[in-house]
Amino acid sequence: RMPSLEIAHEDSSGESVLVPRRFLAGALPDCLLETYEFWRAQHKRLLGKMKPDARRQASVPSALVVQFSDAGAAYVQRIELDVAGRIEEAKQVDRLMHADPKESAMRGSMLVDLLRAPKTSGAWEVARWALLLDDLSNVLVWTNGEVVAGELQTIGNPSIEAVEF
Repeated sequence: RMPSLEIAHEDSSGESVLVPRRFLAGALPDCLLETYEFWRAQHKRLLGKMKPDARRQASVPSALVVQFSDAGAAYVQRIELDVAGRIEEAKQVDRLMHADPKESAMRGSMLVDLLRAPKTSGAWEVARWALLLDDLSNVLVWTNGEVVAGELQTIGNPSIEAVEF
């Protein structure tokens, strides 16, 4: 048995535990694992905090809220942080970490899983178009679409990011 080390962070709202990248490989796109470090928080979810190098390069900082379904599917929500506000970025992230999931449900954009999109869905139509840009593993599609019971119902204002390697 290999020795293990658990890294925990405690703030005024509660405790969170760092989840090593290797445990998320295959569940989340590699480009997100390179940009964010993930912490296990309350409410059975993960929060992705931007790594310092990524934060320096980002014009708008963001955090990711990741929820897993009972079947193991990951639902990723990107929430832009308010850099002009009175609250420091770190405090905004800590609030997201421990907030009730309903509080963040209406904010940000959702990552569309193009690789597993049903062929009769709007996401599949976006995937067919995205294939003209690059391989689907290199394209992230974010939407402000509606999610009901863990399933993407509508795709509104999609934003496409081609990942550079």
